[in-house]
Amino acid sequence: MIKVGIIADEISDDFEESLDIALEHRVRHVEVRSLWKTNVSEVTDEQVQRAKEAVARRGMRVIGIAGPVYKTHLSEELAGDVGDTHQAKAAASIEEHLRILDRTIRVAKEFGTDIVRTFAFWRRGTPTPEIHDQIEAHLRRAVERAEAAGVRLALENEHACFIGTASEAVEALRRIPSKNFGLIWDPGNAANLDPVEDVFPGGYELLKSGIGFDRIFHVHLKDVAEVNGGLKFTEFGKGKIDFRGQLRALVEDGYEGAIAMETHWRADGMSKAEASGICLDNLWRMIEEEGLQDHFE
Repeated sequence: MIKVGIIADEISDDFEESLDIALEHRVRHVEVRSLWKTNVSEVTDEQVQRAKEAVARRGMRVIGIAGPVYKTHLSEELAGDVGDTHQAKAAASIEEHLRILDRTIRVAKEFGTDIVRTFAFWRRGTPTPEIHDQIEAHLRRAVERAEAAGVRLALENEHACFIGTASEAVEALRRIPSKNFGLIWDPGNAANLDPVEDVFPGGYELLKSGIGFDRIFHVHLKDVAEVNGGLKFTEFGKGKIDFRGQLRALVEDGYEGAIAMETHWRADGMSKAEASGICLDNLWRMIEEEGLQDHFE
């Protein structure tokens, strides 16, 4: 069964409120990015224990730790603006990010999940072969830590980072053929760099042929729409990405991981909870209209 989840702080900054609202929308699985406005890389042991108890009381499950590992500059020469770090330190060094990884691994074990996220440094143009070499060297250090800890390091394709498209993800993952190293496939992020129509099925098929289906560890869901000649995140199911096709393909390919809503949208005057609820309801409706309900929980 494919687990339907959501990144909890896309609903509310109050973790327990997020859990309650998720349950109202038939979602029993959550991904943890922050707890009570504290990034998961900086949470206290007391916050983790409180969150664990809140999850257990509701019969829910944590499906991944969405930390900020390697959301930093690849080098001083490539320094510049930074993207969203979700309340994590924006200027941390690469060595500090390895310590952040160690912390998020410990948090993952506390929550009983083996998925720990990484990125591939703030983007400064299209990655060259030399940049891929540097990224590989740093990712290898992170993968070694994941292997030693018995967790899976999941690289998210992020349009604000050097690895943002399916083809860039293939290049990064093929260089490190570890069973503990895989991908968080985010079609919405890829659509910010590649033509939307190329993301699915083209990008997804490229991943399967380039790195193997079993290295897609996790999937994020957020939709995009064209606005004033550019792209903006929009209400899930109302944008340009063929998520019906993507969901069918995951079922047909035997995917058994999780899909996590990463809302990234709200209409004027709408709360995060309202926007996320609409997107989750749209997702379940899509699943049911496609006759796939027996494959999702």
